[in-house]
Amino acid sequence: MENNLKKTLWEKIENLAQKELNHDTFRFFVQNAEISLITESQIVIVLEQQMQVDFWKSQKMQMLIAAAVFEVLENSSNISPLILTRDEAKKQGLIETTKIRETGPILSETKLPVIKNNLNPKFTFENYVIGKENQMAHAAAAAVADTPGTIYNPLFIWGGSGLGKTHLMHAIGNEILKHNPRARIKYISSENFVNEFVNAIAKKTQPQFKRDFRNLDVLLLDDIQFFSNKDSTQEEFFNTFEALYNAEKQIVLTSDRMAKDIENMESRLVTRFESGLSTDITPPDFNTRVAILREKAEAQHIQFPGKVYDYIAGIVDTNVRELEASLREINLYANTFHNGEITTAIAAEALKMKRKEVIAVGGITIDKIQTVVAKYYKVPKNELIGKKRNKEYAFPRQIAMYLTRELTDASLPQIGQEFGGKDHTTVMYAHRKLKKDIKYDLKLQSEINEIQDKLINHN
Repeated sequence: MENNLKKTLWEKIENLAQKELNHDTFRFFVQNAEISLITESQIVIVLEQQMQVDFWKSQKMQMLIAAAVFEVLENSSNISPLILTRDEAKKQGLIETTKIRETGPILSETKLPVIKNNLNPKFTFENYVIGKENQMAHAAAAAVADTPGTIYNPLFIWGGSGLGKTHLMHAIGNEILKHNPRARIKYISSENFVNEFVNAIAKKTQPQFKRDFRNLDVLLLDDIQFFSNKDSTQEEFFNTFEALYNAEKQIVLTSDRMAKDIENMESRLVTRFESGLSTDITPPDFNTRVAILREKAEAQHIQFPGKVYDYIAGIVDTNVRELEASLREINLYANTFHNGEITTAIAAEALKMKRKEVIAVGGITIDKIQTVVAKYYKVPKNELIGKKRNKEYAFPRQIAMYLTRELTDASLPQIGQEFGGKDHTTVMYAHRKLKKDIKYDLKLQSEINEIQDKLINHN
């Protein structure tokens, strides 16, 4: 009987959540939730991550749960939800199983002058490629778009250039506008914020500047690290932040580093940045890079053979902008010199200079490492990069692969190619093995140190 009750209640919660949330938010925050227990006074809802628990505790989700409980359970006025992570529920002996989700905020509809939102309609959640390195940031952004001003406020997304932070900001704005076309949203870079503030001072229009920014429903501010050392701008932004936050308006910030690592930023601002949710984006892994390339190629109406995407993903492992630029370079090169034909060999020709730049760091190239290692262990260079598995060749080969991974920016697939077409997993194994062995093998430590000295001083 209890299982049937849990099933019925969960289906009602799930139904309500699907109506209120976009697909991505529902999938991350609701789909894997469970009702583990129902008592006369409590419903225990279990989730995997604290981030999801926070989402469920928002006012919107609490109202959704209450609506479902009212419809399904009798005498429900004294029943309250308890939201826990699975680990917490286990510790309290409250594990037994179902799912849940949330709604969207009511944004202001004040009769203020129309504001230019600066949003790029091309950047949406639908065309954002999700991988393990950006999954949390994407989920948080989707949740903010569903419930602006109520959860994860501010949302602070940090990571290197070209990794998709700006795409997520525009996606948040575009998604909110879909459901509330009157929402006052503004995307702006920190540099432009500074310029507008300076112009307002020069033209004595600060009151208008304050009114424009402090009456927003959503402020999307990119590259907050640009405020470093700009004291008057920091003062103005602090007041803007406070006005928006106290009015329960959504603030989304991006940076190329963690808030606490931004130099010469007022501590009170750093504290505000860290008061919501801070999440990072790291460079995409190989599979995500391939997926990004396919998405970008489709958007540019380009079609490459599958092996070409794999090749580009192996050569370019920095950021999304570089991947997109590589597609354009190869397409232009193929159309100019090969009548539009695109193969891995043609892609390699097009990216030849890029490849050289990637693998040479501080004058140390893969060829240089191979030469020095072969000479040190007294083996022919062609055997070092060959396929023979004799220990006399295999061990120096592992050393060379390890040093290449440590001393250059070459990716795993790229290193494999330079060592006779080895699979990237072979390179990964060699690197991990050597890294582990070095900790305990003093002789190996000494040999690698000697080789590194020779590489630095090698002519």
